[in-house]
Amino acid sequence: TMLHYQSAAYPSWSFRSIDHDVFIASPELCFSEAATYLSFEALVLYGMELCGTYARISNNETRYKRKPLTSKQKIAAYLNKSKGATGIKLARKACQYVLDGSASPRESILAIAMTLPHHSGGFGMPAPLLNHEIKVNLPSKVCFGEKQVLHGDIVWREANLIVEYDGSQHGIEDNHVSDKQRDHLMLEAGYDVVRFTDKS
Repeated sequence: TMLHYQSAAYPSWSFRSIDHDVFIASPELCFSEAATYLSFEALVLYGMELCGTYARISNNETRYKRKPLTSKQKIAAYLNKSKGATGIKLARKACQYVLDGSASPRESILAIAMTLPHHSGGFGMPAPLLNHEIKVNLPSKVCFGEKQVLHGDIVWREANLIVEYDGSQHGIEDNHVSDKQRDHLMLEAGYDVVRFTDKS
């Protein structure tokens, strides 16, 4: 258990009511408070989880396909209202590199490695879109040639580039569209595809 105290006033949406006279810290407040004990890189990763569709239950367990708890825009708005809070400068700096929509911890790490500035160990690339919808034309044997949507893990639309993270389930599960077929469809849609694994 970690206690936090600050002399500055909390913004109005810092706490959420879950029962009569019972309140919990909002995701935005949690991000702000985390700036008092996390490093810059770890804080960005924490923000990605708050704004993503996964939750790390423990070091060995992650829950997937949940609704995001907040968004980068909401965190930024909250931090702009937080005057004099401890760690606010680091929180505002880290928020600049948080991305919405990450679907896994590894996906977040890969996106952060690509977008953080060079002095923080990243490649300094522009911010991408995560799990962005790509309209493709599936073959008739799959869905009679109708326009369908695939989701690219990390997408730079202007550069027509998609980076896919292949977790352990790739090559094992019989997914709706295989990786090779996905790559072909995305190429037809005008995108170059690069794949990463834990061994890359």
